[in-house]
Amino acid sequence: EGLCRYLVGVLDKDTSTMSLHDASEVALNPTPILKLGSTEDKEADEESYQDKRARLIDSFGSKKQKRLSHLRESGKMKGAALETVLSQTRQHKEERNG
Repeated sequence: EGLCRYLVGVLDKDTSTMSLHDASEVALNPTPILKLGSTEDKEADEESYQDKRARLIDSFGSKKQKRLSHLRESGKMKGAALETVLSQTRQHKEERNG
């Protein structure tokens, strides 16, 4: 053994006391919390993460963070509007030609 000894502390909530146990006596078995999903699930999670982050910035962020967040959102809206205009133009062109 080395010069270090590892201990695990166990807190008893009733008495508010902590007991220490040698870590070699404790066996930990990791259990996965999240299930692996498809890439669509990951994209949906990422979008919700971005939405949650934007809400937090709007509530608690600095002026600079809020300004950058609003610029990001306005860029998304302009991109969506541009896509709509392009698809309408494409459909109109196809109707005239076809």
